[in-house]
Amino acid sequence: MPLPVIPQRKSIMKAIQFPLATLIVGVMATHPSASELGNATQTFCADGTGALCSVLPTDMYVKNFSDIGYPVTSNGQKPPDFNQTFTDYFAWQAFIALNWPTDGSGKPSTQSTILTDTTSPRVWSTYKTKEDVFGTQVAGIENANCASNSKTLKVFRTSKFELTSFEQAFKPYPLIDRYGNFVLYDVRLNDVEVNYLQKNNLTTSKGQSNFKQAYDFPRGAGNNPGAIEIKSSWRIMTEQDDKTAYYTTPATIIVPPEYSDSGKEMCIDTTVGLVGMHIAQKFTNPTPFSDFWLWATFEHVANAPMADGAPVSQLNDASPLSSLDPPICQRKPDTSDPTRYSFYDPTCKDSNGDCPINTPPATKTGNLYKWSAVPPYAKTYMTTTSAGSFGTQVARCFAIYESARSVTGAYQAKLGGSPWSKYMLVGAQWAAASATEATAFRALMPFPAPIYLSNTTLETYLQDGAVMKPENGAGSCITCHNRATDTTNKPSNFSFLPGAAK
Repeated sequence: MPLPVIPQRKSIMKAIQFPLATLIVGVMATHPSASELGNATQTFCADGTGALCSVLPTDMYVKNFSDIGYPVTSNGQKPPDFNQTFTDYFAWQAFIALNWPTDGSGKPSTQSTILTDTTSPRVWSTYKTKEDVFGTQVAGIENANCASNSKTLKVFRTSKFELTSFEQAFKPYPLIDRYGNFVLYDVRLNDVEVNYLQKNNLTTSKGQSNFKQAYDFPRGAGNNPGAIEIKSSWRIMTEQDDKTAYYTTPATIIVPPEYSDSGKEMCIDTTVGLVGMHIAQKFTNPTPFSDFWLWATFEHVANAPMADGAPVSQLNDASPLSSLDPPICQRKPDTSDPTRYSFYDPTCKDSNGDCPINTPPATKTGNLYKWSAVPPYAKTYMTTTSAGSFGTQVARCFAIYESARSVTGAYQAKLGGSPWSKYMLVGAQWAAASATEATAFRALMPFPAPIYLSNTTLETYLQDGAVMKPENGAGSCITCHNRATDTTNKPSNFSFLPGAAK
């Protein structure tokens, strides 16, 4: 299958001058070696070959490049030497490798593949959790009454955002699916990041106080991965769900007493399905972008519809937006859309008419959202009218740019009828320190492409947060994480996780 490439286009940043060299990847009759490509490939595998594989991409080194572009389309022309499509392939390569089944020791299986094994633990599931690293266990997570199967995912967050990780303005709100259950979240760090934190005594507030250097998590290069953070979102599977359309796993949901309607701890053994995944990864090359990580975000295709007139983010030629302001994000019901979305129902009505989109549920008891004793666990917070009971109504505020859609299409075809073919790349974001062209945008530093990027299940209520007002929550991974600090208020290299230290 020929892989999609993109046409030459003007740069979104001032072109970095290197001797021009020709690099054609993804459509070559014979593949150059991985060392020659340095993992910057437009191929299904990071080793430069055309098969799905467990090789984790580590870097995007291109020996010579002369054009930096965030493209609008894919029409089979030769691509620039480095452009958005490289990052989109890098993102998909990482998604496949991290979701490869393990062999039981934490290494990728050599006996099965992502297509043949849908039940074994995934590579990312062997990474340590935030609680493992910082010792911030919630009440009940070690309780003997809860299942202790080491192969079971244990989840207990109903928001990715915590007051220890964000300023007070970022109040943590839950997301409720169409069947009235809370979405749950899991956060992981690879060994490279964990070793850096432990080596520098950065897992405690005291150690952070004694740390006199600037945070600089390891960058990937060659066969050595850099720091990786993974944040995933999960739905409780019900009898009404087609479980073959999701990657599912057994899970124990742990609900501390203060979040339970009964005032007692809850331990719920169930099956959950993956609906979203962030992958943040440090790399070395291209060096102008290496300080800012690569931010890839994936979603299930049936999460939510597009908002009415949703534009592609700024500085793509297809975008109508001429300033840094986000668009107006709204959605009128379209009953002709046959998709049964997990987080949108066109029949939802409240006392004011059509249910508003991307609006958090109101609390009923203080500032806490509490679990009902039996499912649906979030029924107290559903919108209930004569038309029925409805979960959170979500719409995607930005259209997915063409390169991401094109690369996703290639991978979905390769993934065939497996559950993994039901996932899509929403976008891969990278940045330079500042813009050197596009005058109206120079105020934004760092300068990311695309400018706005978020996940409807992980940043439901921040999608249209203005990038020039990040203190209120920005709909951009890099802009938001640029504010990350540890417990001593020291900048923590785009990671909020050091803020969890005790």
